[in-house]
Amino acid sequence: VPIAEKVLTYPIKSVFVSFEGLKEENDFVRGEGSWDKASAFLIELLRIKKTQFKNTTIGVNIVLNKKNQENVIRIIEFFDDNKVDCIQFNPLYIDGNAKVNQSTLYLTEEEKLNAYEKIAQKSLTTLHSKVTINCDYPLIGHYLNTKYGTSMNPITAECTAFIDSLYANSEGVCYPCRRWLKKIDSGKNKEKLSFDSINEFLHNVAISPTRSCPECEFVSVCHPCPLIIDDKQPQICKIVQERYRSIIDADKIITLASPAYFTAEQNRYFVYFHELSCKSEYTVEGYNILRMCEFGVDIITLSEMTHIS
Repeated sequence: VPIAEKVLTYPIKSVFVSFEGLKEENDFVRGEGSWDKASAFLIELLRIKKTQFKNTTIGVNIVLNKKNQENVIRIIEFFDDNKVDCIQFNPLYIDGNAKVNQSTLYLTEEEKLNAYEKIAQKSLTTLHSKVTINCDYPLIGHYLNTKYGTSMNPITAECTAFIDSLYANSEGVCYPCRRWLKKIDSGKNKEKLSFDSINEFLHNVAISPTRSCPECEFVSVCHPCPLIIDDKQPQICKIVQERYRSIIDADKIITLASPAYFTAEQNRYFVYFHELSCKSEYTVEGYNILRMCEFGVDIITLSEMTHIS
């Protein structure tokens, strides 16, 4: 608990505590007692934030796996009830205990996407927590936004390892990122940061990976890990495209979910969303599209306006 107090004495923007799900799933992966320690730390962070550090984001990081995939709704409800600022879901990274239990933990790409869909749908009902998914590829976020009306960021960030962030293992040894550690770690030797390893890492990061995904509109903003260079279309993206095509029905009518008020002032275009109590400015194109959606517009007309094929 004193660690929480020390952490929040610094001007830190956000603190995330990692879990593998609720108590049973978490302790299966991380060992018995891990849940109790992490939960105590999280509760203390939230307590201190209430009175001293209100601008610091306190969040949880949940790694999706076979043990927790059916409980994602309960996980969201639990942390939302505890008024955590952000609940962030990530795909499983095969390392540590997860590597030992890979066959019982690792999700297929279809199972992973099914979990993403449950999370996206549930994210619309939380009272306190913002729910996010660290999708590997922007097409996934776009699909979820289209199907569920969420606001997942469809642009994946470029690699910031060593430039903006470092990874520290349980022994306090720092590396650019976990994937780099796996690359240089033979399982027997743990090489510490050196000039040669940093130079090699930055050389790899500087190489822009490319993919042969000509049909994907997000190819220019898709930033796969530089350490996993593969020009083939990822399997999960193929599944997403199949599901996306199934929801795009030419007869479907798009309408605004709640009433909105439109105003145009000196070539500036605003929409006020009453239920959200917010006012947003749009380009003239966006403004006109929303005006059409106010009364209902079919997919074909909307696609022609937005140049989406």
